[in-house]
Amino acid sequence: MAERGTLRRAGAAALVAVALAAGLGPAGRGADGPGGPPLVVMPMGDSITLGADEGGGFGDGYRLPLHDLLAARGVPARFAGGQPSVRPDLGHEGHGGWRIDQLRAVVDGALDAHRPDVVLLQIGANDIGQQHALDRAPHRLHELAGRICARRPGVALLVASILPIAGLEPLVAAYNAWVPGIVGGLQRGGCAARFVDLHAAVPVSGLFDGVHPRRESYARMAEVWAGEVAAVARLGRTPAAPGAVNDDALLYTGYWVRAERAAAHRGDAHTSANTGDVAELGFSGPVVLRGARGPDGGIAAVSVDGGPETLVDHYAPVPEEQAVLHRSPSPGPGWHVLRIRVVGRSAPASTGTAVTVDRVDAAP
Repeated sequence: MAERGTLRRAGAAALVAVALAAGLGPAGRGADGPGGPPLVVMPMGDSITLGADEGGGFGDGYRLPLHDLLAARGVPARFAGGQPSVRPDLGHEGHGGWRIDQLRAVVDGALDAHRPDVVLLQIGANDIGQQHALDRAPHRLHELAGRICARRPGVALLVASILPIAGLEPLVAAYNAWVPGIVGGLQRGGCAARFVDLHAAVPVSGLFDGVHPRRESYARMAEVWAGEVAAVARLGRTPAAPGAVNDDALLYTGYWVRAERAAAHRGDAHTSANTGDVAELGFSGPVVLRGARGPDGGIAAVSVDGGPETLVDHYAPVPEEQAVLHRSPSPGPGWHVLRIRVVGRSAPASTGTAVTVDRVDAAP
């Protein structure tokens, strides 16, 4: 079996949703290399977005390393927002000390003025720090995020968990637990939203005052954001067109091998046996997942919009190509995400844990 392309790795740390583009780049932007139109990115949040630093002032936080990482990945980006920054090309909507409701009060004007393609939303730390109606904080986040999607149709909205807060981690955990479900609801409503787990990226020891990140933590946040923004730039926000969608159109996170397989759809497929690796596809109607089964097949967990997972066994005593692995009926109108996760387990008779994705049959 000859390999084409060896290992594929996407740098996103916590992918929950992705959409498939009819052409690369959200709304056609940021996909044409250094000479193409830049992706308009709006970082939005509180003093962490603003860039509070260890010197007692404000720098560019994660925005500067994020800008550089995107450039290194061939994703031209222009940061936008009405708040000042050390570098004038790193605009943002980061407001020191602000809660969710305060950000909601200015979001319409910011979106109208700067028309972002991507919004990076991380907010809620001050709701916890100020003990501001905490039981309603998830509702306020949902309303704010929904407003962003409604005010700027087609925007890619990346919603992040908040970072640890020393001494308040139980409250942080309770708030963060709501965020993936909020994002799932937005997806079911047709919004191109993604959950980004920044809480997992920065430990309490990475905060210089128990709240704000040290420089190296801002850099780690930038790495996570960069993987998510690059995925948006690569795949855009348009669901899969009806018909057979080849395996190379999915977004792969982790270590997948793309290999030639004579009996596979269009002669190739993607395989991984690495626990936790993920493949994702945006869709708007019923879909059928097809792939290979064989003596070394493992178990995959398949879900839609972050919902319950269905375990799918890729084992068969005799190899099968383009086998029907899973059928997902349409979950309703709007934009949805099919997610395939490598579990790292297999049936007793199997000699491995391989999961092979070949194609997805998408219906209108």
